[in-house]
This record gives sequence, structure tokens and C-alpha cells, in this order.
Amino acid sequence: MSISSDPSPMRTERLHYSLGIEGLWPEFAALRCPGVYWLLADRAGHADALILGMLASAAPEMRVDWVAAVDHARQTAARLPPERGPGRLTFFALPEIMNAEAWLRLPGELARGRRWRRQSSRMLIVEIETPDLDGALSDDEELALWCRQWRDWAVAHRVCVMIVSHGSRGLALRGRLHPFNDALDGLAHLQPIGDEGRFLVLHWRSDLLVCGGRDLTLTARGLGWQLLSSMTQDEIVGSDDHEYLVQRCVLEGAPALSEHWHVHDSARAVVAQAVNAQAATVVLGLEHADEIEAVARWMHGLRVQRGNAIKLVVRELVPCLRYRDERLLSLCGVTLVIGAAVPLSRFLSRLDGIQGQRFTRQISLDFEGVVASLHPVTPGGAVSSATFLDRIEQWLDSSAAEAVSSLMVALQPAGGLSPEQALHQCRLSRYGDMATLMEGRLYLFLFGCRSTDLEPALKRLFGLPDAALFESHDVFDDPEAVAIEVHRLIGRGWDGVSQTFVTSAPMAVAEQEPTRDHDAASPRPLALLLRADAAPEGPRS
Repeated sequence: MSISSDPSPMRTERLHYSLGIEGLWPEFAALRCPGVYWLLADRAGHADALILGMLASAAPEMRVDWVAAVDHARQTAARLPPERGPGRLTFFALPEIMNAEAWLRLPGELARGRRWRRQSSRMLIVEIETPDLDGALSDDEELALWCRQWRDWAVAHRVCVMIVSHGSRGLALRGRLHPFNDALDGLAHLQPIGDEGRFLVLHWRSDLLVCGGRDLTLTARGLGWQLLSSMTQDEIVGSDDHEYLVQRCVLEGAPALSEHWHVHDSARAVVAQAVNAQAATVVLGLEHADEIEAVARWMHGLRVQRGNAIKLVVRELVPCLRYRDERLLSLCGVTLVIGAAVPLSRFLSRLDGIQGQRFTRQISLDFEGVVASLHPVTPGGAVSSATFLDRIEQWLDSSAAEAVSSLMVALQPAGGLSPEQALHQCRLSRYGDMATLMEGRLYLFLFGCRSTDLEPALKRLFGLPDAALFESHDVFDDPEAVAIEVHRLIGRGWDGVSQTFVTSAPMAVAEQEPTRDHDAASPRPLALLLRADAAPEGPRS
């Protein structure tokens, strides 16, 4: 496609360049100048094919500059037939090793390296390896600055900048780039699917249209790519959405319900078929607690790779899921978690209920980060008020505060029972749970505990219903409420008080959180002290 005038009568000075994918619609094929676009490719060969397609479609009067590793651009461009390509193609070589400072200097170095005439518009292709850039610009603010630098540079020099990155960590970099749609006119990711390519357009901006959410299938043609098929996010539903990819154990011995049910003996086999699914229902079973993280990892990978139309389901076959495990599955993109108590008939009804649905939540691309966010950032036990407040501040600053529900509770012992006696009766056995004494009350922090689980949790901790021991309690059930109470207590000087407490049961080293069907703790006699000291007073103001 040759350079053509912008069809918009209000902006006749803008020029368009071609993305070089045969059969692609004008709103995607037209790269505007000035503009900044970013294409990610998982394979270096696929990235080269994208670039060769752009060069092959360039008009003879077009000027292109290609920045890449030493000799790579020149060797790749040699594959172009003599009669194809831009009238002028210039190569720039990148150093083998570049730190963050070098990447941030790159736009300025290019400006100094040659005379850029603003009246002579051109395209600049910057081909880089994804791991090198993602590692050097690991800080999101640096990456955002780099994108803005290219935006300003493109406008100042009237250039269409096309950044093409390839290699591993493409998904991670894509997630980091997604918020920068103010600096990037377009962002797309080319992923291999057999001999074809999945071209996922996250957002694309031209003078013809602003759009996104396109899932295109490309096939190799000549030096570049050709559009094979396309689906919008809404059109994806209706392709294979009637197909069920199921692990055999979830059917409890029942046969496949129809020819659309694909039953496999192992979860790994289900996932192997699901990597090519678009909107199918994928069901994995859970029989042991030690399978949870592996299932979560598979589901996370499917959600990231296959998009929001695929329906991901986990069925618990024996009671093994804790609240935190359910949160892990949810944060990994699972559509539905079905408990062990649900019979087969209702399980099938629940599957029918999610047909036609799309996953709407945004998930983190970092699986290890998701797992880490669901673990306590500090150990537990009976601690001083200073330690208690300091550890809660650490929790508030961590991702765990938003990832998993936790509670802070202030308990007022009933008449005749001192706070020290109540603390002595408390059996803290879960990692991350803490207790201390402040203002004549017993404060608890219960990690990974929901408000609806507070009553059984207190009964487990004290062996008796809370009404038998405490006359009142205040519950702080979200990070904002916890932060307000912590700041109030710090203002009263409790962050400077150090006490030593001994409870009736030592902290367990390993996690001992019961499953949802745990038995209630048996009552224990209340140990009364013959001599109880008064509760520690906070510093007088």
C-alpha cells in the first residue's frame, strides 16, 4: 500500500503507512504519522515476518529507518525482492548490552545520529528483544517514560514509530504496556497457534477508527502475514462455546453427555486441548489439597492465553478448599468453583448457568505474585501492641490487603474476666493470626478470615461462643477501616508499648487452617488467674 493522504478533511497533513498484513481492514492497516505502535511477538521469526510485510508493502517514495541488533536488520532485509520495499532503507545497530539509562537515551541518540527533517515524514522500526527491555526497564514508571519519550519524539520529527519486540516474557510486558494507551496508538500481540498466528489487538487508534478487543488469526504468506479469520470479543462466543473439555473424575463415573463432551483422564490432557479453545467450558477436578496450586497455575495460563470468552470451572471432589484457595482460583481467572457438597445433577445445572457468560474481571499476569499475595506477610502469635500495629501496617502496604479478606477485632471481656485472662485462653494456631492488649481490650488480627466466618473462628480460638466470654466487640472488616483504627491507636501512643504475653497454646509453625467442613473446637475450661495485673495503660497524653 502506498502512502496516501488522510481521508479526514480536517487533518489533511497526516499520512498513513501500511501494517503490511494482507486482507486487514483499513482501520488496522493504516498506521498514522506521527504515531507510536507496539507489536509483541513470541517468536523472533514471526516478528521478522511482521517487519518484512511492512517493508514489502511500502511505496517506492517511502523512507524507513530500522533499528535492531548488529547486522540483523541488514541480513533480514536482504530477503526482500529488489522490486519491493521502500525507496530508502537505513539501518541502525543497537549495542549488545543496554541498561535502563541507555534505553532512555535511545530516542535522543537517534535524533543526534542523523538529520531528521520534519517535512520529510518517514517510518522508524525499532526491533528489540522483549526480555532485554523488560529486564532493563523493570520499573513501570521508567517504561511509561520511555513510551512518552517516543510519543514526543514522533510528534517532533513527524515519524511513525513501530516498536517490534520478540521473545519470552511477552505476556508480562503486554500487561505492563496495556495502561499506556495514551502514549501508544496501538498495542497488539502475535502468539503462535500451530502453523498460524493469533494476533490479539488490545487497542488500536487511527484517524479512521478507535477500536480494540479484536482476536485475529493470521497465516504466513510470502514474506509476511495474511488475515485468515477474525472475531470480536462478542463474536468469539458462538464458535466452540457448546464444547465441554472435562476431566473424567468430575463426572463421578457417568459417561459423556453428548458428542460435544470431550472427556480426558488427566487434568494435563484437558489443558492440552484447551490451549486451542476460544469459548469452550473447561472443567478440572480437585481431589487433594496438594493439587490446588497446580490447577490454579493451569487455569491462570488458560485465562491469560485464551482470553475472556473461555469458561473455566473447578469442581471440588473431596473437601479440601479453604477460603484462601478459593480466592487463589478466582484471582487466576476461574469462572466458577463448585464445592464437594454439590451433587452431580446440580453441578451440571451450574455448568448450564454459565453458558454465554464472559469473564469480566482483570487478572494479574504474574502468577507467582498472585500466590504470594495470599500468604501472610508476617508471622502470628501473641505480640506486643507495638509489634501488632507495625505488622498490620506491613500488611496494609502489601498486595495481600486487597487480595484476601482479613479482619481486625477488638473484644471487650465480660465482667469478671480480665483481658489477660481472655488472651491466655486464646489458642492462636494459624500463621498470620495475632493478638495483643490495648485500651483494656483484646485485639485480634485474623488473616484470611471473612466477616461471615468470624463467629466460628472465635469459637475455634476460645473453645466457647464469644458471647460467653465477651460483652461486645468491634469488627474492622476492610483495609480502610483497619487503617483508620491503627492510626487512631498509634495516635494514642500504643506503637511505643512493648509487652510480653504467654497464651495457652504456642503458635504452630505450619498453616493449620481447617477446611470449610471442619468440626467445631471442643470447649475447654476457662483458666482463671489467682492474681491478675491490670491491663497496661497507654501513654498519658
